[in-house]
Amino acid sequence: MNFTVMNIIMGLPVYGLIIPLYFFFANYRLPKKNIILGVTVPYAEQEDPAVLEIGARYVRRLRMVTILAVLFGLPLFFLSYMSILILIMLTMILLFLLATGLVFVQGNRALAALKHQSGWGSAIPTVPAVADLRAMDERSRPIPRLLFILPCLVGAIPLVPLVLDLLGGADVWGQALAYGLTVIWLPLLVVLAENIRRQNAEIVGTVSDLNVALTRIRRREYLRCMALAAWLLALTAVALWFQTAVSDLIFLGLITVLSVVVVVYAFRAEFAVRRAQEKFTQLAGATLAVDDDAFWFWGMFYHNRDDNRLLIKDRIGMNMSINLGKPIGLFLGFLGALLLLAMPLFGVWAVAEEFSPIRYSIVGTTVTVTHVRARQFELGEDFEAEVLNSLPQSTRTAGTSLGTLRKGNFNFQGIGSAWVLYHTDQGPFIVLTAENGRVLVFNFDPVFEVLLR
Repeated sequence: MNFTVMNIIMGLPVYGLIIPLYFFFANYRLPKKNIILGVTVPYAEQEDPAVLEIGARYVRRLRMVTILAVLFGLPLFFLSYMSILILIMLTMILLFLLATGLVFVQGNRALAALKHQSGWGSAIPTVPAVADLRAMDERSRPIPRLLFILPCLVGAIPLVPLVLDLLGGADVWGQALAYGLTVIWLPLLVVLAENIRRQNAEIVGTVSDLNVALTRIRRREYLRCMALAAWLLALTAVALWFQTAVSDLIFLGLITVLSVVVVVYAFRAEFAVRRAQEKFTQLAGATLAVDDDAFWFWGMFYHNRDDNRLLIKDRIGMNMSINLGKPIGLFLGFLGALLLLAMPLFGVWAVAEEFSPIRYSIVGTTVTVTHVRARQFELGEDFEAEVLNSLPQSTRTAGTSLGTLRKGNFNFQGIGSAWVLYHTDQGPFIVLTAENGRVLVFNFDPVFEVLLR
């Protein structure tokens, strides 16, 4: 068994996500406002033994799912194949989310059935929302745009040199694409931050002071999380610019640290809002009880055709949900579910990349390299070929780096930009410079003998 820094980088963040998620989901068994496990329960019935038993059973199942996930992820600390680590990590996260969602649905349905059988629903008026006009005044307060302008400016720093490199003919398209996919989310965060201002106020009772205070807490924590996420994207964009100057391990470690900081703060903020909701509900007393279960499918998914909003605030915590009652909301929900279910496919692709054999063939001056798929390179009549026992230090500009596999565009000291396909532990290597100046680097194979002069 091999225990490396890469195993730590791959394993610890996954456990750092799953363990907090256990407490996140377990917290749903506790009353927030008049809601338990996504079901509105009368205040007088929240300590009913049947309600407590459903909550206890929910936590026991959740704990078992978490233990199984922890055991499933143990190979992350011992396997040395990067692609298998990625496959295990993505599969582990997907199965954990699906299993915890199933456990929540079971608890929600059991409590909803108890509510129906006991006739509790008739005691709570069914309404889509209630409003406190004083608390709603919080919507007039503008968001502090400086929180988002600064990270947007920082994230734009690599834009000029990247454009100049591209105009100068440098092969940095992969780096530019990664940069673009990173910073494109910055405007979306501004939109999400603005959307929190337009949401209904937090309502826990008929005491306006409590509603105003809770609305401010939720708004503050949400905006801070959005701003922190903006800084994560901005610093990631700058790190992508500097990636050619550092190793992939250092780059991955930096992004991991930044991501952990954001995740830790997001969990802290979520529980801060939940604690405030629980505390303020107790302070308000049983002064207000409404039932909007009809608009929350399984207690998780909001569906209301009569609501014009696309994004609405969750009943518990500070998150937001998509209104599946709107066509665009249904499309976005379906797309999100599809992307979530497709996560392990990236791991399957990585396994195919790392373990597929590399085959070379030459016809005249055309080199065909087959790895997953075939690629052809024309050397021309005036080409150069050199065999090296070891390669100089390189950095990836656009391509794949999985374990010992190197594929795509890399920059080498003394060689420059080259398209490569080789395993680092299978020397020697052949460097081919085509007539048009393109440089190719492969593992040396007997078929290349005809190219050596």
